[in-house]
Amino acid sequence: MLMTAERAPVWPASEYLDGSVLSALLDELDGDTCSLTSFVTDFVSLWDTRAQRLTDALAAQLVDEAHVVLLSIRSSAHMIGAVVLEASATAMLDELHRSGIGACEPSISGLLSDGQGSCRALVAVLARLSS
Repeated sequence: MLMTAERAPVWPASEYLDGSVLSALLDELDGDTCSLTSFVTDFVSLWDTRAQRLTDALAAQLVDEAHVVLLSIRSSAHMIGAVVLEASATAMLDELHRSGIGACEPSISGLLSDGQGSCRALVAVLARLSS
């Protein structure tokens, strides 16, 4: 069973993000909060498109497309410290490889919820960055 099926569908906002990852990213950007804000904004604004692409790929049984979208979600979540979303995407990728695309259907709602929760937490980060 996947992690998303075993936990409550909504985590506290502080649980969605690893703040140390965002701090490290800010360090890599030489303290440029404008660049960090842009990166976070892009992640949030792209979420609906990624979620729709994944939903469409699962509905059409497009294994390669689902794989690509899940890799995109996982890698971008990792880069921004969205640990819950990264774990859900990893679990879904594992399920895709182990049991096929049909086995991913039950996990999509958890992953989508994790993405929305991560975006809410990131919007809170944006608010703190702009204040």
